[in-house]
Amino acid sequence: MTNHIAATISACSIARAPFIALATLAFVFCERASAQDVNNGDFNIDPGLALTNPDEFNWSLLVGISKKAPPNLQFPAGANTTNNAVWETWADDPFTFPPKPDPANPHKWEDRNKPVAPQPITQLQLRLNLLRHEPAGLPEAIIVPGDNGEVVFRNKSSFDFIIKHNLFYQEGLAKAFKKGVNSDGFPSGVTLQFDLAAVEVKAVYRLLGGALTKENCHWNYAADGKAYGLVALHIMSKQIPNWTWATWEWSGNTPDQPNGNPGRSDWYGSRDSFGAIYKDASGAPTHFQAPVLDPVGNPSGKPYPSGSLTAELIKMFKDAGFSDEWQQEWSNYRLKGSQIDFIDPTGATVLVGNSVTEDGFVQTSSCMTCHGNATVDSTGAANPSTGFTVDGQSTNGPLNPAWFYNLNIIDPLQQFGRYKVTYYPVDFVWAVRKAKPAKPIQ
Repeated sequence: MTNHIAATISACSIARAPFIALATLAFVFCERASAQDVNNGDFNIDPGLALTNPDEFNWSLLVGISKKAPPNLQFPAGANTTNNAVWETWADDPFTFPPKPDPANPHKWEDRNKPVAPQPITQLQLRLNLLRHEPAGLPEAIIVPGDNGEVVFRNKSSFDFIIKHNLFYQEGLAKAFKKGVNSDGFPSGVTLQFDLAAVEVKAVYRLLGGALTKENCHWNYAADGKAYGLVALHIMSKQIPNWTWATWEWSGNTPDQPNGNPGRSDWYGSRDSFGAIYKDASGAPTHFQAPVLDPVGNPSGKPYPSGSLTAELIKMFKDAGFSDEWQQEWSNYRLKGSQIDFIDPTGATVLVGNSVTEDGFVQTSSCMTCHGNATVDSTGAANPSTGFTVDGQSTNGPLNPAWFYNLNIIDPLQQFGRYKVTYYPVDFVWAVRKAKPAKPIQ
């Protein structure tokens, strides 16, 4: 079985070589992130791999940022001490976007250190707000499962960009909008582009209990002193212009768990050409775990086998220095899917979603399309469109120019765009919607 899978990966590696040569012309190929390990993560700047084998790239990124943090970055959490991975020591949303931002004294990277503090899952709350105004609105208990909470982290590269460009408060976003348009309100050619080393992570934790134990998940003590297990993880990196996107789930995400979620591979399965081996209906090895559907095409509610890890992924763990215990924690996660474009080469929409973070709309979810709605108006306020349709499903596929421009005001003589700007893109980083007005000057 392992040899069959390895042959597939080797062939892909050979086919990738010409493309890598081209990528080298545009990027510093395999350049290390500017500050390794605890600040940015120990990974390569490798857009060639990101484009030609995104699953392998995303695993290398996960492994590079998930080494165990050194003792000086493990913090008291109640009566306990944290079990931080490197990315759990990065700046979170409340630190990056404080409730009373002071433009003259922005937060400093070195002051970020604290235990994780899970909050309600943002997109589920946004969806709940939408559905509350609809006749078919769902009760909160369904939209926000109990004992789940998310934390959004960003590395130093991403944090520094936000601070440097004053994107951490609303007036700073208004200034970015002003730079992005000319005196007539059309695109000026100035765009926001995060640095290649930028990484953002969205993690969802659940209180340990039932089948979720310290032996079969990455766990941590949070600020409340309670032990949580990681059940979902999104990672986006700026290695290509529209970022790379990937989502992982705890292998035990099944409906029969306490506060459980829909099955991990429901709706459109799990695809991992690098790290996981499943069995198809005939028992043959495959990198695709197909969804289990009922007679009318809906998820059956049955749990999915965990499958096994490839020899290549196990070697990646060991080469990164994962101890036996640390490797065991991370061996319980499965890549649900990777995304590098809105559509595939045939024009079909690419869907990638997570049964935890996209509970209720995973069947229509697209990481890129959702984050493509990350825009602000001339006041620095976030676009009220949150990427949901009126029935609580996700928009997907290519972005709609009407989300950014007034298509009724056209000037073909404009150099950088012929439509008048209504919303200015902030490079797919939806977290800026949490930016607050600046602290009043005393």
